Amino acid sequence: MDSDGTDLTKITVEGLVVSQPSWSPDGSKIVCIGWPEIKKYDPRNNGTLWVINADGTNKRQLTYGPWPK
Repeated sequence: MDSDGTDLTKITVEGLVVSQPSWSPDGSKIVCIGWPEIKKYDPRNNGTLWVINADGTNKRQLTYGPWPK
């Protein structure tokens, strides 16, 4: 969003609950952990790591693994 709170852009990953976002050192990207919406958030679960451009483009999954049961 702009500094005045206008021009909001949703940058999350469809179908995921995201947590623990963090900016890259140059401010161009955001990294976060994602869990499928069907699972209740639990930090002990193995979420997947995602990186997203700060403008919401180029969402990429960085880690893969089995979802917890």
